Amino acid sequence: MMDEKYQKEDSRTQQEQHVLQTVTDEILSQSSERFIKLEKSHFEQLYYFIDSAIEVVMKEQTKNGNEVVDCIDRRVEKDIQDELMISLPQAVQVNRKRKLICEGCNGREGLKAAKELKKKTSDTIVKEKSISYVKLSFLQEAKNTAIKVEHDEDNVYDHVPTNHKASHQITITDPVFCNPNSYATVAMVLRKIGQDIGIYNNNVYQSTQRPNFKYMMDTVCRFSQGIVNFRMAIRRNNSDLLKSAKYMTKELFHGRQHPKYQQIEVNDTIQDMLMPENVQIINDAYSSITTSENKSTGQDFHFVLEEKNRQLKSWIPKGMPTDTIWQTVCRNNLFLEKIKENSMFMFGIHSDKGVSKSLDIDDAVYSFRCNLRSTDYLNKSVDHTSVSNVALDEQLVHFIEKATSKRMAYIRTSILNEEIESTVF
Repeated sequence: MMDEKYQKEDSRTQQEQHVLQTVTDEILSQSSERFIKLEKSHFEQLYYFIDSAIEVVMKEQTKNGNEVVDCIDRRVEKDIQDELMISLPQAVQVNRKRKLICEGCNGREGLKAAKELKKKTSDTIVKEKSISYVKLSFLQEAKNTAIKVEHDEDNVYDHVPTNHKASHQITITDPVFCNPNSYATVAMVLRKIGQDIGIYNNNVYQSTQRPNFKYMMDTVCRFSQGIVNFRMAIRRNNSDLLKSAKYMTKELFHGRQHPKYQQIEVNDTIQDMLMPENVQIINDAYSSITTSENKSTGQDFHFVLEEKNRQLKSWIPKGMPTDTIWQTVCRNNLFLEKIKENSMFMFGIHSDKGVSKSLDIDDAVYSFRCNLRSTDYLNKSVDHTSVSNVALDEQLVHFIEKATSKRMAYIRTSILNEEIESTVF
């Protein structure tokens, strides 16, 4: 009997090892249908954003004789003129900064006063009241019409399919008076859930001629777009786009020394690939939840609970709360929130629940575009530098390739327990 038991355990171990080997081989190859689909999801969103940005750039352009110019060109030209030239107030004539006598009136005092005035204004940061540039906005087809309408802040993610079925009502139970961040507490909760449902076993761009351009393309079109996709996927509860975002940004954890995040990324990928289908369906259906009627305000469960925790604390009197106070607030949470909602309605106070907040970075984007244009940063074909002209490591243009090699080495050594020759990446 004992020999038969050991044989079964050995056979199961071999089967598990074979399954793990199959999964890791697929991860290392990065060429399966699964990963091609993740890349496709990423590039579909990238195309959408680039297409919208091109429309903005085309709207900005105007003809100036035989040349096509835009607001960035005009701003750069003005900045260069302000840097090199100076003019008298109410005068048409422009003089070079080093001039002592005005070329228009042959006088000294007016030019001297103009220089003093310019020095005073340059010492004070003055924000422009209005900038003539087109803000990036996304267009969607209005229902049952051929008219295109601009997204407002609440609908900015509408082009992403959502799996939100309805808003979720969070029910507060009695508080648990223990450390919620300890492994022991997590194990206790999982055991309780397992007992309740009858589960008893839980052992289950390649050119280097223009390094600045290549590096910026990798940063913007892969990593930044991946982060944007991650946010959109969470907000819209879109598991496919969420997996794509995690896959396309994985090199960020492996390119540098982040062992904990490397472990989380690889184990999360393997777990997703080994997950039973019925569990996978549930997992994908609840990548995030929304507690409002707005289907673009999805959040991870952890953040929902954090919000609810802040809400509970707002009802607790100042001082050190007792267990009885905590229990009373938790048990009367819905009643208290209803009183708050009715009071706000009575006094005409609008709630921002379920309303997306604008990032308000349009001016920063405009300034960054001006900087890229004025420095000709993307066209430089010499050493790799930052936008502020600081020399960067020349290997940064190969960041994705080197990070991929380190990730493969991590999987082979830490997951498959292979012994490979140590290499400095």
